[in-house]
Amino acid sequence: MLGCLGRCLYYAHRYELQYDEAWTYNHFVANGILVAMASPNNNHILYSVLACFADWLPIEAKYSLRLPVILGGLSLLLSAAWWWRRHWSWGWTLLALSWLAFCPGVSLYSLYARGYIFQQLFTLWGLGLTLHLLKGARHKTAVWGAWSASIVLGLWSVPTHAYVAVVLSGVLFVDGL
Repeated sequence: MLGCLGRCLYYAHRYELQYDEAWTYNHFVANGILVAMASPNNNHILYSVLACFADWLPIEAKYSLRLPVILGGLSLLLSAAWWWRRHWSWGWTLLALSWLAFCPGVSLYSLYARGYIFQQLFTLWGLGLTLHLLKGARHKTAVWGAWSASIVLGLWSVPTHAYVAVVLSGVLFVDGL
């Protein structure tokens, strides 16, 4: 994970902003949290709100735009490590974590701003909580609350998270029949 963090910080410093990152900053982040939350043109609401908070830090805009996705990538890796460690040995967990940390989807989305890394994070959480509910969770109300939060935050990350929500909801619906 330290290698992944080091890579993200190096690339965040080395690479200039991409068009989408600059567009998001100019249209949403620079105009404040309310614009970021309320604009019908914003497909990455959660990222934009987090970037608004990061923009308050005394760092360059380039870094404040990339800080949320770097932290989102680390959260994804930590969540995956926790989940896999509950089910696998340390060796298999480290192997899977190494693969995940350096696969292109996670590598790129942990560097370039916007909401896709958060969609991956909340998909992982939703999948884990769905499996927990299928096994017969002890504290069902809390697990259902966390599952619902993962769906809402995923939708707030990227609207295409609706596909994940439909699949996970369908699995739980069929299980309940």
